[in-house]
Amino acid sequence: LRGTRPPHPDVLVVAVDEKSAQKYGRWPWPRQLMARAIDRLREAGVAAVGLDMTFTDEVPDEAARAYAEALAALDKALAESPEPPPALASLREELQRRSELSGDAALAAALVRAPQVVQGVIIYSEAQRAEFAQQAAEREPALEPLLLRRLGGPVPRSSYELDLNIHRTWGGYSIQVPLPAFVQAGSRLGHFSIAPDIDGTVRRVPLFALLTGPRGL
Repeated sequence: LRGTRPPHPDVLVVAVDEKSAQKYGRWPWPRQLMARAIDRLREAGVAAVGLDMTFTDEVPDEAARAYAEALAALDKALAESPEPPPALASLREELQRRSELSGDAALAAALVRAPQVVQGVIIYSEAQRAEFAQQAAEREPALEPLLLRRLGGPVPRSSYELDLNIHRTWGGYSIQVPLPAFVQAGSRLGHFSIAPDIDGTVRRVPLFALLTGPRGL
């Protein structure tokens, strides 16, 4: 009944679509590429960035591994050479630098540079606890200080404590917490889970999600 509404001019969707997949390859993309995208958005002056994607798993970086193997081979050759050429010293420094710059490290550094980024997280239910038990044991302590248990009051610098026992909203047991390096780099997390109606249609997205494991919003 409402009809269509024009998008707000201050909101821009940066989509991973067919055109971008043709240019950069199939998803998931290298995290170095995601780091460059975040840097470009920051340089463009964005006020906030919400990512509807998660970074919960380490990604083996084949390029960094190849540089590390080349560095090891060079070190072995230098150890066996009585007088290694001085020019190889700069080569060794470059190999070492590239071997240490993994995709995860590049993305974490980009998140540090862009505190306006909100990392996406996915909520899981009580029935899925066993599936994420190991991850929860390792990462949920980092989640505790990020949960919302107080809201700002009507008076500047005031706040009040939420009564989570009477608070009614959609939720689940906990979230899939990003890798520790990413949580340390950027502490803003936001869920992008959907809550379809009984007919399967998504008509609204809850602003908050109430977690019952580590209790909070």
